[in-house]
Formats: sequence, C-alpha cells, structure tokens
Amino acid sequence: MTVTIAIRPPDRDLPSHEHALPRRRILCRFDDHRPFAYARGHDFIRCSDHTLWAHLTNGQLLSARSGDLLAYQRDSLFYDANTHQPIYYESA
Repeated sequence: MTVTIAIRPPDRDLPSHEHALPRRRILCRFDDHRPFAYARGHDFIRCSDHTLWAHLTNGQLLSARSGDLLAYQRDSLFYDANTHQPIYYESA
C-alpha cells in the first residue's frame, strides 16, 4: 500500500484572517526542553495524560488539586516557588 502525503506551501496569498488558528501556549521543562503542559485559557493541561494540572493567576502557577503554589512567572520563565530556580518556560 502506498500513502501519498501532499505538503502545502505557506499560504502567503491568503488574507490574514484565513491563516491557521493561533498556536497554543506550551510550558516546556527548563532542563530538557520537553513540553510538559499546554494552556487552555489560564489553565494548564499536562501533556502526558491531558488532565488539568495547574491554573495561572497573577503570575502564580497554582496546583489544580491542592491550590499550592508550584511556581511563579517572570516574563516567559517559571521559577520554582521554593528553590527559585527556573523550571519551565513558555513557548508559543
């Protein structure tokens, strides 16, 4: 069986409103750069099992289960609440 996949060139001639949907925000691990969670509004869904993991409010990443502070945000970096070391970064 042969499968043919057509690869489209970029849609440069389309008006801007017809381009693809905006990319979803992704939290990547700082140490290995692997995606860890993706955003849905202010909620972050864990990539491994697609369950609600955390909620971002006022620059604080709070556990969805306990409400505990997991990390705080400065620009696109998230720092561990206890060690103050970078643990995630936001990628779009």
